[in-house]
Amino acid sequence: MSTGVAALTHSIFVRQEMAKVARIRYVGHADKREIPIFAYGEVAYYFGIPKSTMRSWIMGRNFPKSEGDGFCKPVIQAADPVEGLLSYYNVAEVHVLASARYEHHVSFRSIRSAIEHLNNAYPSKRPLLSRAFYTDGKDLFIKTIAETENLTQQGQLALKTILDLFLARIAYDKNDLPFKVFPLLKGQSPEEKVISMVSGVAASRPTIDGTGVPVTAIWQRHKAGESEYELADDYDIEIPKIRKAIEYVEYLKQAA
Repeated sequence: MSTGVAALTHSIFVRQEMAKVARIRYVGHADKREIPIFAYGEVAYYFGIPKSTMRSWIMGRNFPKSEGDGFCKPVIQAADPVEGLLSYYNVAEVHVLASARYEHHVSFRSIRSAIEHLNNAYPSKRPLLSRAFYTDGKDLFIKTIAETENLTQQGQLALKTILDLFLARIAYDKNDLPFKVFPLLKGQSPEEKVISMVSGVAASRPTIDGTGVPVTAIWQRHKAGESEYELADDYDIEIPKIRKAIEYVEYLKQAA
């Protein structure tokens, strides 16, 4: 698919998906991070995850059985499962699960099994975001995946390293709840933390960290003909960060 066609296809897709978000009646949530404000396809796009994979994670998946069709339950409890809309907390959960696919492409079945084991041991509405997950729960999660995926010890260590890498890219508030996520895409340096999704900043969409400037705004102006130097001067942001914002959007559009 050409870049132009991919961009147009994505634009149409986003308009269709965001129409669902527009229909949400915002009620008095104690924590705004629980409100469904993301279409699931949009979140898949931000993390470079196939839309079909994201749909399985939040809506489950049918599979053939000898006695008829079977059904795998969702691995993420969507804020609005009917419309397939996600909250900011769901975004943080997707980020954690993305680590399981980053190198190993862990199967849906294995992830679901690992989360079920985790939730049985440490009951929680969002086991991947609970404090218990970052202590003993993380080891249980990896152990369960290793058993179902037949990973060698080396593979288990690699998965743990990747998971730790992704967990280090989440910032927590004083209540140990996520408020900032640094999405990690293929080809990026793990230490790089230029692009972030911050709860309540730019509608929680990707921005250049610490500025509140949406990466899409940077990309659109660059595509319209403005140079990196002009954008850096206008926004008072370093040129390397401007460049990273453009590269981030370009990567997503090529992968779409």
